[in-house]
Amino acid sequence: LIGALSVAYDDTQHQLMDRTLLYRDNLLYAASLATQHLLINTDDFDKNMRIVLATLGQAVDVDRVYVWQIRPGPNPKNPEPYVYSLYRWFLDAVLPPEMSPYAGCPLSEISPDIRELFLAGKCLNTSVKDLPLPIQKKLAPQGILSLFVAPILLQGELWGFVSFDDCHSENVRGESEEYILRAAAAVIGAALQGRHTNTALRESE
Repeated sequence: LIGALSVAYDDTQHQLMDRTLLYRDNLLYAASLATQHLLINTDDFDKNMRIVLATLGQAVDVDRVYVWQIRPGPNPKNPEPYVYSLYRWFLDAVLPPEMSPYAGCPLSEISPDIRELFLAGKCLNTSVKDLPLPIQKKLAPQGILSLFVAPILLQGELWGFVSFDDCHSENVRGESEEYILRAAAAVIGAALQGRHTNTALRESE
């Protein structure tokens, strides 16, 4: 009996290891695809961005992925930065974009100290239940259980961020996942910077 239990335990451990390795490989593939589609193949930027977000979202097993830009808010007398959704992917294609609770809102509403966190090169990687109550209430209608947000830094400045909404688990990402997703966000940022530079050059001709 002990021998049979030992074999069953070993099989379970091997299966868990195989799933972990497969998950990591899928995530690495998604990150490499971001480089290929956004930095190398630049023919149709918007289409490539949608492919990248879908691949990342499926690889990390989340329900929604957004690319956000931080820019001045609508009130010229108030310099407070706002966040605006530029690109998005939904696992459920019928979910309307306007359902995001943070489309066109002050950056401070996401988290009072999130700017400092991002400028330090860190990510927001948390279960929603561990966030302050006002933020929990804002996320509740979305069904978000856990959240991963990676900054996009351009030339040392906070340009925006990429967010991953998990609506089916309270999963907090591990160190290797965080590293890969942060690298993917950096690739997205570099691609957006390159696109902006190319557009500026064409307009100046």
